[in-house]
Amino acid sequence: MEVPNRELREKELEAVLASVWMEWTDIEDPSFLSEETLVRSLRERCLDAVWAVWILANQNLLEEFEEEQNAKAAAAAFMLFFGRWTRDIASRWKARVIKFRQEEAERRRQFESAPRTIFTVLGDPAVVSRNQAPLHTAVDPYAPREWRDARGDAFTQSDAEMTAVTAVTETQSDAEIAGTNVLRAKGKTIVEVWRTEPGACDICEPLEGTTREVWGAKFPRGTPAHKRCRCWIEHVAI
Repeated sequence: MEVPNRELREKELEAVLASVWMEWTDIEDPSFLSEETLVRSLRERCLDAVWAVWILANQNLLEEFEEEQNAKAAAAAFMLFFGRWTRDIASRWKARVIKFRQEEAERRRQFESAPRTIFTVLGDPAVVSRNQAPLHTAVDPYAPREWRDARGDAFTQSDAEMTAVTAVTETQSDAEIAGTNVLRAKGKTIVEVWRTEPGACDICEPLEGTTREVWGAKFPRGTPAHKRCRCWIEHVAI
């Protein structure tokens, strides 16, 4: 099959992603879904996108990248169009989650602020005083409502952002694994090489350029995720 041109591939991919996206956005009220389910839905749509790109990119693109003897480059055939659409899906998902959380927070605030009947025993147990008071004053009497609102909105924004980024990163990793499997199927031997960027932490910097024989005993599952260090495993075909 001839590899379609870039413009055609983009149009076809857009149509595919529009269809898988509509399956999810048909949900009018996501309140019955857990956050784990929302994340899984995003991930499933991203994986659909990966395989859509696989079909459209075709084997010829992989053969071009294969000349560089680098599985990450082969995976670029998947990522060429997948990355942009994945970010688009992630941003839509983030906006949807933020809107859902804000609506939930507003409903909660309205509930907390509604007048409540508080029963207070004054001396004699038989004497009961009924007072009207907003529930939220008892929950957090020292925090102005504006502070609590700002704090909640900031958390919602950052939490949704990080969750979306994590889901996208995991799916991009799946794309590289798919590219690696293609090279293995072609009879290539894949070597896992530890890579770091300048300024890496003291843990990762000494491992730059080493193979699993060196770092496998300490980090059998690959590079650890920790703050202020960008390191990754590069799959090199030999």
